Amino acid sequence: MPNSLTWEDHLDDDGIVRQYATYDVLIWAEYWEEAKTIFQKAQSMEIDPKTVRGEWRMIGDSTFEEYVYTEGVMAGLCILGDMKTPCFEGAAFFSMDDDSYVKFTKAIQNYYSNGGKDAMNVKVVGLEHEQFTAIWNALNPNFNEDGAYSINLIPCEITEEHVYALSCEQAGKVIKYSYSFEEEALKVEMVEEIDYKANAAAFEANIAEMAGKLEESEQTYTNLLEQFNSLTEEKATLTSQFETLQNDFAALKEEFEKQQQLFNEQAATLTERDATITQYSQTIADYENKEKDILLNKFSTSLPADILQAIADKKDTLTIKELNTELSLEYTKFSMAKEHKEEYRIPQDVPPMVSPEKTALVNLLKKYKK
Repeated sequence: MPNSLTWEDHLDDDGIVRQYATYDVLIWAEYWEEAKTIFQKAQSMEIDPKTVRGEWRMIGDSTFEEYVYTEGVMAGLCILGDMKTPCFEGAAFFSMDDDSYVKFTKAIQNYYSNGGKDAMNVKVVGLEHEQFTAIWNALNPNFNEDGAYSINLIPCEITEEHVYALSCEQAGKVIKYSYSFEEEALKVEMVEEIDYKANAAAFEANIAEMAGKLEESEQTYTNLLEQFNSLTEEKATLTSQFETLQNDFAALKEEFEKQQQLFNEQAATLTERDATITQYSQTIADYENKEKDILLNKFSTSLPADILQAIADKKDTLTIKELNTELSLEYTKFSMAKEHKEEYRIPQDVPPMVSPEKTALVNLLKKYKK
């Protein structure tokens, strides 16, 4: 029929939903009996080859190119034989006579027509359920009356055991039904009524509460995000400082190792020089002791043994010069006393700056003093 083109989704036998162009077709099968077999045949659409536009391209996971039409004028519809496969998997005739879907569509169309609106096609969610028609008729017993399609309940969800239907008589109410088959007859029983309108205030209160919590959560999130950003910046700063300290530490460690090596070298040099000094000191000490022994031996024939021994006992505390001076003074004292045939010795507390000759003279004068 002219101006009847619509695009509809169709679930094909391979389980894929495809969109097809559909047309309304009137078939007069009362005159030609053979026309009744048309409904079981595959169907194809003929396109005027002069109007075809398109290109060859790869589609999906296909391993070969396919021709994709972008333009074309439909020249007519063709019925295919039993041995022919249609170009499109789901291309075929299907009848809508005496179907609840048609009745429901017409009822909705009448409703909109009465409201002054254009008629429209309606797709019912859940229609693909195998028991949709039986459930629909059970919920709407007056729906099958010709010309008076009274709708009481509209199925909005069908599960394996239950049907949720929207009430057309009580706004905001959904009724839950259970359904089962007894002797191939559908049995529908109401389970409960869900009054969304009555619960609207509580629902809105819950929404308001949730909105408040959401706002609080958003504020908490904002605060946490600010803290996170601040901590991220602080981390970046600390990371930079840490890297700087690491570089400084590496430089100081390198300098320390250099100084440690220099210190070890200097310590080795000092140890070597200490050994040399010790060796030289021992050599000098040996030399001094030898020289001191020579001096003591030199004066051994000139001084009494007791005087010589007293000086020898403290030779380690005297330098060679000091030892020579002390031995010379004792020799001078001893010689002068012997020359004057004195039985006493010169006092040991005589100032060292007084010459022996002056001291002997003083003592001589004291001897003959009247």
